[in-house]
Amino acid sequence: MKIITLTRNNIHQLATDGAGGFTRAQIEALGFVWPAKKGWISSLIGKTITIDCYKRVAELRRVYSKDLKKIKKQQALQDSFEGFACY
Repeated sequence: MKIITLTRNNIHQLATDGAGGFTRAQIEALGFVWPAKKGWISSLIGKTITIDCYKRVAELRRVYSKDLKKIKKQQALQDSFEGFACY
């Protein structure tokens, strides 16, 4: 399993196109409660996550709240919400 150490640069590469923000899905996958509190990005710097988790968070940049509700509902029906969050 390959891991990556998070830096300010690679965290910001995960941001949504255009606005440079993060979706709720991304923030929750990184282990934070929505809305994330000030300083959440700084608290990630230096932490390690798997490459798979990093890719999953990147894919979530286009999953917005309405879509997230559908995803969570589908996963709840499968009796497992594990695997959505990286932490």
